[in-house]
Amino acid sequence: MIPKQTLKTILITALLLSLASCNLPNTGTKVTPPVPFPTNTAVSTLQAITPTQHSLPPTYTVTVENTPKANPKLIQVENVSNLTNTQNLQVNEPVRMKWSLDQISFILIGYQSFWVYSFPQLELLYKADFQPEEMLIDFSPNGEEYAVTFNQSSILIKNWKDNSIRKIQTDINFIYGEYSPDGSQIILDQAEVWAGDIYDVASGKKVVTLTGFETAAPVFSVSFGADGAHAIWQARATIQVSDIASNTLGSAIYHEDFLTSYALSPNGKILATSTDQMKGEQLIPQVFFYQPMSGEPLGSVELSIPAYSMDFSPDSTLLAAVDGTHLVIIDSRQMNEVARFSQDVDSINQVLFSPDGTMITTIGSDQLVRFWQVNP
Repeated sequence: MIPKQTLKTILITALLLSLASCNLPNTGTKVTPPVPFPTNTAVSTLQAITPTQHSLPPTYTVTVENTPKANPKLIQVENVSNLTNTQNLQVNEPVRMKWSLDQISFILIGYQSFWVYSFPQLELLYKADFQPEEMLIDFSPNGEEYAVTFNQSSILIKNWKDNSIRKIQTDINFIYGEYSPDGSQIILDQAEVWAGDIYDVASGKKVVTLTGFETAAPVFSVSFGADGAHAIWQARATIQVSDIASNTLGSAIYHEDFLTSYALSPNGKILATSTDQMKGEQLIPQVFFYQPMSGEPLGSVELSIPAYSMDFSPDSTLLAAVDGTHLVIIDSRQMNEVARFSQDVDSINQVLFSPDGTMITTIGSDQLVRFWQVNP
């Protein structure tokens, strides 16, 4: 689920929500590779940035090799400065990306279509064009199933590989939805009340209705945390985490401006948020770290602009964040920036760790999907 935030944030949110709410087809086309589009595309050497007023580690100049590493290394604090842009995939419209858990494929979701690619071959496996009346809820982490709705009260679970369809009839009207990190459940935002309903994908039965969150804002969201054990509620500048098993809501965390992004670590121990906040007489963009349930502040890292996308590494030791045109890597244990890489692009829209932690992907306003790995 995509956060909703500031005037600038709202514009970006509108783009991302339109992607998340795209209409999907009843059928698609399986493609026999190779295909002419999208293609692997090498780009020029990335440029180093000019130091800002903040004390930052050096920005590394990276050359695109356009070759995936045969035995990729786990990205860690000790080797993150050796990140190399190893592969690129050019597309012709804004997209968002989702990995399959087995990391043998990934999905790109655009305005009118979605594409399934193999990895690391980057061969197009399947393409489907969106139809007018079918709205995408989310893609499953299994890389094969996706959930759609016609009426925002029932869910169709479709499988692009075997063309099977299953129906989950809910007893609510919902706005948004999202798969759990393991793909076994779906959480739905209720339309009429502040509640999030979780359904078991296999049985179609409701597991729990999460409640307790309240807001004066006209829009809110509830999504799974990366640990699958917590849900994250967000509205404007407020964020709150609930324990799913006990249906217990943690302390509300308030910010001075609308949140631009947030992420819960896979171990469930750190909540990261980003927005502007006054520091002395200056409004400083920052990433904030909190204990998720108590809301206790743990630290912060200054940026040049608020991060519009963040993602923790699978082992929770690193946080990748978007700082305008820069990929920033933060040590989430020491809560300090350890590396940043500039990209020759107007902005970066999404950053994502791979499921095994050996790769970071970024998607820029140039509609280029960049794959980053550690250079031995």
